[in-house]
Amino acid sequence: MVVLFAGLDSTGQVRYLDEVPSGLACECTCLTCGAALVARKGSINDWHFAHQNGQQNPECLAGARNLLRQLTAQTLRERGSLPATQPYATMIRAEKASERFTWGEQERIESIDWQDPTGPRATAAELVLTEGRRAELRIAVEGESWGMAAGREHQGLLVVTVGMPDGVAFRSREALVASILGTMQAKWECPAGHHAWYARARSQVQAKSDAFRSKFEAARALFEQRRVAMQPLAAGPVPRDPVNLPQDPSFVPEPPLPEWAVDHKPGTSMLCYQLRDGERWVLYETIASGYLLRQWPEPQDGWDESFPPSLGSPDLELGAYKVSSYHQFIPAFGRYSAGTRSTSDARAVGAQFESLLKP
Repeated sequence: MVVLFAGLDSTGQVRYLDEVPSGLACECTCLTCGAALVARKGSINDWHFAHQNGQQNPECLAGARNLLRQLTAQTLRERGSLPATQPYATMIRAEKASERFTWGEQERIESIDWQDPTGPRATAAELVLTEGRRAELRIAVEGESWGMAAGREHQGLLVVTVGMPDGVAFRSREALVASILGTMQAKWECPAGHHAWYARARSQVQAKSDAFRSKFEAARALFEQRRVAMQPLAAGPVPRDPVNLPQDPSFVPEPPLPEWAVDHKPGTSMLCYQLRDGERWVLYETIASGYLLRQWPEPQDGWDESFPPSLGSPDLELGAYKVSSYHQFIPAFGRYSAGTRSTSDARAVGAQFESLLKP
């Protein structure tokens, strides 16, 4: 809750509640609108300033936030250091790959040019980082949202967020400073030079996606070669043979395997799990990668955060969980399952899931 915790005295100095007498005797005015204030310092409600005429405007509460912002900047300046900083993190995705990237862990602040933040998007300090990169520091009061200001997209953005004080924290400057230090958090909201940073990250993920596709296409070509070699009679022109063997008109070629099942180990079962939340997953054994758990028909955003590490580890290149222990996985995964079917043919997985829907 936002309340007025300070006012201006007759000399224009900021006064806190413990520095003035109660009521109109405080002789303070609102920092924003200039109206006379009454110091409420009772024994039941939290101490606060109130407008004498009872007409408090939203702008007056915004002024209280701005004062808290300025007090935070002063506290940081006097302290001489910033709190531990959380890095910026994002997930970059391509067609066949995705990867989580972070920025800021290795950045060191070389110098700080402090300023006076007068609004929610005002710059509290200009920062010079490692190798001359630049960033700006802003101070947010709990509940405010952020974005880069127009014309400054090339710079990084570090946001220090403080909680809105309550109770006895409103009574004095010292209590407010203690509240600021106790709730303060710092996080990079945008990398310095982020256009180039994003371009490098996307290029890296795209290269992984292209490599995976090339590997997949090679595996599919090899599978097709083996499938054709195993057919008793290849399609194409009738060979020059004195015996003319007519083709069976009822012969229907099998549809190709789904892309994800090219590496399925022949003769092994696929377990089709219908989960309680409606998702569908398939567990199967591969020739090269062991057991995989894959979302069906396609991996959705966030698939790699669906299950705990005890069930398997997500492989972003394969687009599936790698299951290290089949025998431990089966009983552990049962609590997620609403029904199970099995098949050894990847082309029949859809039919198996449909059968689960029948009463």
